Amino acid sequence: MGLLDNLRGVARISVGGGARNLTEENPDFWRDLEPGTIVDLSDYQAMRDASKLGNETLHVDYTITSMKYVQPPEGLVEYYLYDIEGAGENLLLTVKIVGDVFDIFIYFPISGVEPGNRLSFEQQGFDWLFIPVNGIPEMLPDFPRNEWLYTQEFFIPIDDKLNNKIDGKFNLKAPGELTGPCRQNPPVSGLDTMIATVAEYCTEADTMNPEVLLLEVGNPDNEDGGLIKAYIGVAVDLRNVEAFRTQ
Repeated sequence: MGLLDNLRGVARISVGGGARNLTEENPDFWRDLEPGTIVDLSDYQAMRDASKLGNETLHVDYTITSMKYVQPPEGLVEYYLYDIEGAGENLLLTVKIVGDVFDIFIYFPISGVEPGNRLSFEQQGFDWLFIPVNGIPEMLPDFPRNEWLYTQEFFIPIDDKLNNKIDGKFNLKAPGELTGPCRQNPPVSGLDTMIATVAEYCTEADTMNPEVLLLEVGNPDNEDGGLIKAYIGVAVDLRNVEAFRTQ
């Protein structure tokens, strides 16, 4: 599947519902997992969490609380974004499907970046995450916020694998930010139409979490944009994922 070698670890997914003749190697297996599905993670971070909880099996159970499905109009890629909760933390399990090839990522929220719309991000001092449509950063205030684009690159402080602070350079992955209709389970009351923008970044720095995801979801008519959440994480190799469906 061509995933990164820098792995978060093993994830065993127990999927409730009727059995279907699918295996975890099939992209259909990862589509539309229902809220309430139990996700069992057993990796370095989960072992630390389990140890704190006094769990001798050194794994942590997470529960899917909601799902967002995004497919840009080009139809080249699908995103299934699962909010999961457990051990006092909220993570994002993301499945990116391109044809019959898919990647799985585990993300957690970036510390110090509060979710909010584009106006909120500007007020927090994160307007450097955006560029105007003409590509000249200094002219950003001259353009409506809902016309801003996500930047091609940025630097943020991260930990290397020896826990030293370094400046990580993150570059926008090809083909760039993608926008399309968004469906959520459970549905969002009062929002029949939602648009989502997904911007994926990665760094070549020697770090446990080389992936950044910016996810913006909301009403396309809002001039201040939708709700933006910023995540950092890592790809999970399918060889380290044990998944099964229960009856």
